[in-house]
Amino acid sequence: MKRQIFRQSALDRLSSPEQLDMLFQVVRPSAWAALAAAILLLGVLVAWGFRGTVTTLVSGQGILLRQGGIEDAPSPGNGRIEAILAGADDPVAEGQVIARLAQPELRHQIAELRAKLEILRVERDTDAEMGDTRKTLETEYLARRRKAVSASLGAARERAAALREQLERYDALYAKKFITRSQYLDVKDKYNAALQEILSYNEDLARIPMTAADSTSQREKEKIDVGMRILAAEKQLIAFEERLDLESSVRSPASGRVLEVFKTEGQVIGAGEALLSVERTTGGTERLFVRAYVQPRDGKKIVPGMEAQVTPSVVKQEEFGVLRARVTHVSSFPASAKGMTRVLGNERLVQTLSSGGAPIAVTLALIPSEKTESGYDWSSGNGPPLTLQSGTLCGATVVVRRQAPVTLILPFLRNFFLGIGEERSGGKKDA
Repeated sequence: MKRQIFRQSALDRLSSPEQLDMLFQVVRPSAWAALAAAILLLGVLVAWGFRGTVTTLVSGQGILLRQGGIEDAPSPGNGRIEAILAGADDPVAEGQVIARLAQPELRHQIAELRAKLEILRVERDTDAEMGDTRKTLETEYLARRRKAVSASLGAARERAAALREQLERYDALYAKKFITRSQYLDVKDKYNAALQEILSYNEDLARIPMTAADSTSQREKEKIDVGMRILAAEKQLIAFEERLDLESSVRSPASGRVLEVFKTEGQVIGAGEALLSVERTTGGTERLFVRAYVQPRDGKKIVPGMEAQVTPSVVKQEEFGVLRARVTHVSSFPASAKGMTRVLGNERLVQTLSSGGAPIAVTLALIPSEKTESGYDWSSGNGPPLTLQSGTLCGATVVVRRQAPVTLILPFLRNFFLGIGEERSGGKKDA
């Protein structure tokens, strides 16, 4: 007996005359709508695949800078910061004193030198005031002495003359034995003593002008000595004051604007340590540029001429959009921490930007625009109502590739199917 696939009741119902004029419903209307939507979506996807654009981006962090660059203002010596004379955003000139350091030892030495110098000047002035009086007194004294010596000399000459006459008489008396030898020698000794006295007085008279000259010379010597000591003290004082000015004054290394102050008043700073950073300017209108740092694996994807977008940290991106920029230079080697510090002037910022390893430095030129207040082109058109300042942190995004979506799908499909084929052929080969 042949087995039936369908039930007999179902066959009877289909073969009945009542069922012959009924429509046979193959698909519901809702299913047709879903199918049409799927076809439309597929068409849109295909069109987007060929005409759409997928953008590949490389992101990094950076800072707005001016063309002049940034320089640190180092401390010339060790000491405590006594006063900071310039703050962030203040304009400064090259060589301008921007901070003072306390130097108590030098100041003490200078105070001692000034006191010593004052004493020497008083001594000089006193000697000058007393000079005429001393000269007058010395002149009067020497005149009186000359007079006295001259009188004594005259008396000695008279006495010698009398003794000479007496000695001549004694010579005759001694020859005739009227006087003793001792009497004769006594008169002769007195005469010789008178002659010696005359010689002594003459020497005194001759010495008086020399004494006056010596006195004048001594006064001049003392005056010169005091003057030399004053000159030496003044030179030493000038040297110490210059040293104090050098070691206590922190000066701006360039004309520009203070970007950041690293220390506060009262802190101790070492020689060569940076106190603040200065953005160098040349007096012109240097435009801003962006020094961005990206990961080494991404840096090699960037070449000059690529489009870029910059988002300053002080601007709301959702309200004002982004700055348009273009890549002008890409470093060939990873940036060192020292080089980044020299450019950025902030060690903490350097640590932040290099936290993922030594980054690649990328220079971005902002596209100028005369229609915006900032002077640069914004994706929103007008941009924010502010003037951009150097030293502002920002995010940077570089467009490294634009391609149709299909170029991304086809390699995937090719690799997918080729991979399957290789696995199948390989399996057969192994078998």
